[in-house]
Amino acid sequence: MDEEQGGVIAMVTDRDIAMATYLNSKPLWDIPVSTAQVPTAIVCRQPGDDLESVESSMQAHQLHRIPVTGDGGELLGIVSLNDLARAYASGNKAVEPKGLCDALAAVCQPSESAGTVAAA
Repeated sequence: MDEEQGGVIAMVTDRDIAMATYLNSKPLWDIPVSTAQVPTAIVCRQPGDDLESVESSMQAHQLHRIPVTGDGGELLGIVSLNDLARAYASGNKAVEPKGLCDALAAVCQPSESAGTVAAA
């Protein structure tokens, strides 16, 4: 899905911005978004993906949030670790405590790519 078709093409988090600023030693206005963004958007498909696959994606890619897209790639919402924790706390049986804890532990690990943001 590309920008002209209106789909999710990338995601930039507050941490991505902070790391790009730090690693490039430049002010924000001198850093293009492409320097900070994750090259490929990791998304879950609504309604096809289950919570276990969302937790697995969070673990594998060290993400606190994952965009939810529709059939056409359009953004429908965002699922966060906080959403999963609140769902579990409210009694949602689809959220497994081990999966949630494993996702949180993986996200909190130092990133293998830390320090690899390219200079613009």
